[in-house]
Amino acid sequence: LDPVKPYIKGDEPGRGFYVHRPGIHFVRNSCISQENYAHSLEKEIFLKPSFVTHKGLTDNDILLCKDANVGDACMYIEQRKSVTLFSSGIVRLNFLEDKLKYYCLAFFKDEYFRRQLDALTPRGATIRHAGDRFLECSIPELRSSEEWVFGLFEALVKNIAYSELVCQ
Repeated sequence: LDPVKPYIKGDEPGRGFYVHRPGIHFVRNSCISQENYAHSLEKEIFLKPSFVTHKGLTDNDILLCKDANVGDACMYIEQRKSVTLFSSGIVRLNFLEDKLKYYCLAFFKDEYFRRQLDALTPRGATIRHAGDRFLECSIPELRSSEEWVFGLFEALVKNIAYSELVCQ
């Protein structure tokens, strides 16, 4: 991740900005699951256009839940040209290189990462909050002779995510 700004935290609009008709698309924690690589379009809600706080998500952004369903992650796939924002319980990760994001997403889906984050996250609250403890988790680094694997991870992760989206 970018050492200066490893992630961007989402925003919480509050009920007054929710609307029933299409407006600004809003990805909540419930849109991201442990099982899927793409987020669930059906669970998105809409916000008033006056809520736009930043430029929003871009195609193939990696999102990680830090609250509630801690450790769930997905790849955002742009389906429309409207702005899509995300909840304060989610972070958009800022990778130094694109090739790293698909490799990391694959590991976020693995029990190895989830157990680390689970051990670092306090228990006892109604809704769990991991904060930025995900930054303390380890993901295996590849040696230079193994870097050819990055292309395979990218192809596999994208194929799975796009296939899920078509099935939705």
